[in-house]
Amino acid sequence: MAAERVLRWYEDLRGRELMGFELKEKFSAWGVTDCFCDFDDSLVGTKGVFGVATSDVGQILFNRARALGREISFASAEEVARECLKYIHGLRSQFSVDRPVTLLSVLLTARHLGLGDKDEEVGRASDRMARVYGEDIPDVFPGARETVAALRDSGINLVLATHASPEWTRIKLGGTGLAGCFKGVVCFDVRQPKANQWRSHFPILERDPTRVLVIGDNYWGDIFPAVSLGARGAWINGDQAFSVDSSTGDGRDFSDRVITAHSVGDVVEAILRA
Repeated sequence: MAAERVLRWYEDLRGRELMGFELKEKFSAWGVTDCFCDFDDSLVGTKGVFGVATSDVGQILFNRARALGREISFASAEEVARECLKYIHGLRSQFSVDRPVTLLSVLLTARHLGLGDKDEEVGRASDRMARVYGEDIPDVFPGARETVAALRDSGINLVLATHASPEWTRIKLGGTGLAGCFKGVVCFDVRQPKANQWRSHFPILERDPTRVLVIGDNYWGDIFPAVSLGARGAWINGDQAFSVDSSTGDGRDFSDRVITAHSVGDVVEAILRA
């Protein structure tokens, strides 16, 4: 697999130097000088952290409702956890991880179960969800460190462009050991969708979008809006099936400026192959 080749090249100094040179040549041919890389669910598994947290919240609230003899429509703690995630998604037009939204989702789920906001177990469930923003550190995806190192070795101006608060981003960068890997960190405002902010961020950052490569897992939040402004995109599409040229919805074909990679470990190979 491509990700395995990246890992192998990274372990070999000569291979790492060659990969950095080949990337530099590719970026030069593209006229690309900057790379904006998404963080959550592109480099690290933030959704996995939320999955564990909501599972724990579901168990706490389900047990409490059963202990108090509440008549509830949920047959299991897993169903309660899914209800909590549904509230999170419903409160945000796209999945972003704003702390007030997630804590409110816990309270709304508890109320659905007939539990009061001041119930001790509801407080414990809220505390468990709050750990996501402090103690719970997402796993770094296989190949992410090597991909970041390869991009950095190419000489490109590598910037982290994340849709999360500066404080939480600092915690995750420190906890994952990725702090210091980027020449800059840009935190998009969590109070509005990331997709709506690219147009204003390029001038703020004094970057010409036609000289930027954007890497991310969210086509509509990371790739489409930036490419619409002239950037190139590397879409980490995982198991998402729709094609680039058929997904724009307005007749524009971006297939010549968007490459796809199944995982972050495949990004370098996809760039070199393009």
